[in-house]
Amino acid sequence: MKITLFVLSFTLLCVAQAPVFAQDDVVREGAVHGWNLGPTGLGGSMFCDKMVTTDAREIFITKVAKGSPGDGHFLVGDSILGAAGKSFSFDPRTEFGKAVTTAESEAGEGKLILTRERDGKTQDVVIQIPVLGSYSDTAPYGCPKSKRLLEQGCKALAVRMADPAYGKDF
Repeated sequence: MKITLFVLSFTLLCVAQAPVFAQDDVVREGAVHGWNLGPTGLGGSMFCDKMVTTDAREIFITKVAKGSPGDGHFLVGDSILGAAGKSFSFDPRTEFGKAVTTAESEAGEGKLILTRERDGKTQDVVIQIPVLGSYSDTAPYGCPKSKRLLEQGCKALAVRMADPAYGKDF
């Protein structure tokens, strides 16, 4: 889990009012942070106060990458209300990260269970993510999973940076 929370590098838009999203929430001016939800291929936002998200209880989906594990399960505008069969009760980033870590293990078989809300209805959906194994007791040092995550992250970044459009939107 030590690296998963780092590698997930969630992207976040902070809202100014309540911890639960509603259609009329106002995005705090200048608070655009790109939280992506790691191996799911989803992007999201959640309530935060000065980048602290402990009061949030849902992740609002703002992006679904075509062909990703989340594609076909989530739409922009859906919300994730929980993971691993339980509603978020603390910081969704922490609870989501723990669920990803479990799903990536051999025992988890790559099955990430997320509670989706769409049009006022909730449903547990299973997203199949890659099995990367478990972290060693010494993670990130001498840990095969940490090494795989670092290598995959570097490859993905190199591909993005090779795109002529990279950095043009800043």
